[in-house]
Amino acid sequence: MRHAILNDRVLVSEVERQSPELVDRLRRLGAIPAGARTVQFSGLIQDEFGNTTVFLPLKAGLNCPEDQRFEKARCLMRVLAKFGSRNERAGTALEIDGSVSLAHTIMELLKDYKRWGIFRDSVTRNSRNVGKADWKATSNRVAPNFQADGIPHFDEIRTRLLDTDTENPLSIIHAAVIREVQKNHIWWIPPSNTVDKSIRRLDLLGQRKEALVKRLKSLSKDMFASRDLALVRLLCAYLTQTGSERDGALTIGVRDFHTVWEVMLRETTKGVEQGWNRRLPLPTYIARSGANVVASGMLPDIVVRRNSTFVIVDAKYYAAEGAFSVPALGDALKQVCYRMAMSHIVVGSRVDTCFLFPSASGTEGRFEYLKFIARETSSEATDFGEIRCLYVDIDRVMEAYSSNRKIDPLSKWNSKSEEGGTLILN
Repeated sequence: MRHAILNDRVLVSEVERQSPELVDRLRRLGAIPAGARTVQFSGLIQDEFGNTTVFLPLKAGLNCPEDQRFEKARCLMRVLAKFGSRNERAGTALEIDGSVSLAHTIMELLKDYKRWGIFRDSVTRNSRNVGKADWKATSNRVAPNFQADGIPHFDEIRTRLLDTDTENPLSIIHAAVIREVQKNHIWWIPPSNTVDKSIRRLDLLGQRKEALVKRLKSLSKDMFASRDLALVRLLCAYLTQTGSERDGALTIGVRDFHTVWEVMLRETTKGVEQGWNRRLPLPTYIARSGANVVASGMLPDIVVRRNSTFVIVDAKYYAAEGAFSVPALGDALKQVCYRMAMSHIVVGSRVDTCFLFPSASGTEGRFEYLKFIARETSSEATDFGEIRCLYVDIDRVMEAYSSNRKIDPLSKWNSKSEEGGTLILN
């Protein structure tokens, strides 16, 4: 089996040198748009032979030795699993066939397995002398011995014994799914105990998964315990999400990591203030008749409060290394508009804006500011203000997000980059 770690936006030609079959698969998945020279995908692709390729996000794991890049790949899978728990967010990230939700399902299945083990059905069996006495069955089937005191004595007592059963359909399907998950994902998930070999094996590759889902839903009609119902839902989700890959191949990832980048920064940045989208002025068309029309409102990505200063952060998943890898004019104008709108609300406070780009560990970004420069005088058009360009270590952000920690990506707000430059739109 082959294992490889590449990065999002890698040249198609480089991937083709390693595996033409992988390029074909990426094209089918829509991860190589028509005419594109680079791959647009972050996540995992595994073929039917177990060959696995992980595409780290832009700048992630660069300049790291191979063992550290492997750790970054594990972190990426944890990030996708957490991100996949919010289906509405996953959909906006152009996930592939619900695959990000699959990462979350896998993590939840293993949490359940670690806590409860393989499902075991409780059954009551007839027994003798062990368990709870069944006096009705005993009196009907066992002849009593009457002693001198006139009280009947039974040499054998029929009983009811509570036992567990793993030969039921739910236990067999559950065991098959856990075995498959452990086989395919042991490299990035926390280790867990192997499944008891006594439980009958079921090869999922030889099954129609939609039929298994139908069977599980039928079984759930007679269930009442919350854990049992939750387990059935997870198993149905896993079988449904992997049902399109009948040959054993697997894909977990997104074609557009921008939404993941924005969500990670919003949830890990210190000092984020919520609710600003509901406070900013609304663009309104004033009608002669008085029936005004309100257009869609302003939606800044992130607002951070630093003492008496508000910073409007636009999370940008760009390399930001040259003219063709930076945000367009429309993105800059939106930041100018956001600053003007917020300044009307927080009168007396300073309002700044910035683009926040990913960077490789230990590197500085090229640009420091975006300014508008007058064509005639080559001087700054100060009415537009300036937009700060900040870079934050993407590996650090992913680690913080996957472990629910806070960081301060704006810590260098007041520092100057010795090698920085000014991005000019003219």
